[in-house]
Amino acid sequence: MDNQIPGPSPHSDAYAQYVIDIGSQFALNPNQIERLIPEISRAVAESRGFLISPYTSNAIEMTIIYAIYNSITFQNIIAFGVHEGHHAIETIRYMNSYELNPDIEDEDENIQGLDDITYEDIECSTAMTTPIVVVTGAPELSHRRHLVPFVIIPPAPNADTRHYPFWQEALIHEIVHHVTGSSDPGSREQRLGPTELLARRVADEMDWAIPLFTAYNSPERENAIRERDFQSLMHTLHRNPRVREQIMHRIANIGDGVEGPADFSDIHEEDEISELELPQPNFNVHPLPDFSFKG
Repeated sequence: MDNQIPGPSPHSDAYAQYVIDIGSQFALNPNQIERLIPEISRAVAESRGFLISPYTSNAIEMTIIYAIYNSITFQNIIAFGVHEGHHAIETIRYMNSYELNPDIEDEDENIQGLDDITYEDIECSTAMTTPIVVVTGAPELSHRRHLVPFVIIPPAPNADTRHYPFWQEALIHEIVHHVTGSSDPGSREQRLGPTELLARRVADEMDWAIPLFTAYNSPERENAIRERDFQSLMHTLHRNPRVREQIMHRIANIGDGVEGPADFSDIHEEDEISELELPQPNFNVHPLPDFSFKG
């Protein structure tokens, strides 16, 4: 007879420590980590058709791999998921998806869809009035006749800004949902929740400077996320001034469920990776993987 005591609810804050405790009992060994790295690279590569730019693709890949190498908590999160039968991290795909801002959608009868929005519309707006907003979350979506776990986040902001580590933490947050089965607090609950607690612990181990909040649904956190997401889009457009129209077209297509060219040939007129260096990892032992963009 199995007398194992059930763990805490995936909705409770106590679930975060439970994930760490169980994961540490099945810790990843160096060989498992090394085998996982190319699988992460493959997963991101297979997501490129749903991402806005190669810069974002590289930022996702770097962030995840650096965290695997440098965060014990992230390793334990992954180990927990394997042991408990949740989604394996290498099966997750990534997406930048936008929709019309529901708060202003009805204000202009000429705007019927994402393809009606121009760069000038974005440039003249603010985080509160932007005509399009990013869809975020960790859904399971039908992809190539299979139900696939997706992480939907904004495009990566400039790496030399305060928004970048906050974006990295958001990426980890959504991955944690899939890998651990954790949930977020309800709208009236004044706590961070297990997913955010785990993501913040990873951020702390990675030395990411992120803003602090008292609750998941606090107005301060929601406003900070809204500003981060808006600046992420603006940074993407400003990094590529000659192909802004093409980027807006790619945004519209992805938002409508149309996968773009995986080699970014529809926008790859400029090498935005060379324009802004992504931060280097905090490696002490492991060599730096090759993150060069391969179209």
